[in-house]
Amino acid sequence: MNEKEIVRRMKASAKGSGCKVWRSGLNVLVLCGGGWCFVCRWEDCPPAVLGLIAQWLHGLPAPNSGFWYMGYDKPDPLYTQPPELDELLNRTVGEDLILAKIQVNGLQMAQSSSRSVYWFDAGFTSMLGRLETTGGGVLLPPADPEAMPWGRWSDKDGNALFLEAESRIPRSTTAKLEALDCWEVDRI
Repeated sequence: MNEKEIVRRMKASAKGSGCKVWRSGLNVLVLCGGGWCFVCRWEDCPPAVLGLIAQWLHGLPAPNSGFWYMGYDKPDPLYTQPPELDELLNRTVGEDLILAKIQVNGLQMAQSSSRSVYWFDAGFTSMLGRLETTGGGVLLPPADPEAMPWGRWSDKDGNALFLEAESRIPRSTTAKLEALDCWEVDRI
């Protein structure tokens, strides 16, 4: 995972809708912002991420505690794990997902193993670091047909990044891209 990009996205979320920081009783760190969620073991957490959390919270959260940081000096306490993560963990695992090198208007194309095309914010996909070029994603279909699916990428250390697919590009506009086979072509 790209720790500099994760820190950058944490800061951007804090200026927007806020960044939720949760440390579970099993020493797992959960960070959630609008459209993304990062999960890692406490002992594997990137130092720059822990440094920013310590700066925001004037210390590090104890197990089973968290805060919703929105850019001001006193973050709001969280009493349970962020509901965004609960919802993501309850989704069934869908198809494999791979990122293509095609970007349009700040969105990066991804293709499922059935060749369906999805779009993810390119700023969010930059958090993946080397995982961006190695694939390894899984599509998590929504329970609500009106909602967008999420992608989940995991690294060898068990860190996971969840990204929400974007709906800004209509499927009819990119339907011809489904003819491409990102699984066979050398990363387009």
